[in-house]
Amino acid sequence: MRQDPEHLEKAAVGHNNGFGDLYQGVILPKDSPLAPVILDAFRILHKNGTYEAIMKKWGLKNNFLKEPGINLATARK
Repeated sequence: MRQDPEHLEKAAVGHNNGFGDLYQGVILPKDSPLAPVILDAFRILHKNGTYEAIMKKWGLKNNFLKEPGINLATARK
């Protein structure tokens, strides 16, 4: 897989998306037993630098999350 900047443009990279913060995530059913497993996997990727390397590789450094979590997004009025 590779990027083709001549024909593709990333949308909203580093920009407010109307929700105040930028998040990435995995959608699971509420109270799924997989949630803590997935969270642990993301923690490992953060700790060993893989997450940062992926974000840099694809030009998404401005969307970098400081740490993984569950339900980090909050409703805004």
